[in-house]
Amino acid sequence: LNRGGNRDANRALHMICVVRMGSDERTRRYVARRSAEGKSK
Repeated sequence: LNRGGNRDANRALHMICVVRMGSDERTRRYVARRSAEGKSK
């Protein structure tokens, strides 16, 4: 995601991530690990 980039592309990537965080176990583990490291989602 890039604040200065293509808004449609950013939105598409954001929606993919949101859906995967809700439904994919690998993504949930990745997000949990990154959060434990103090990183943002």
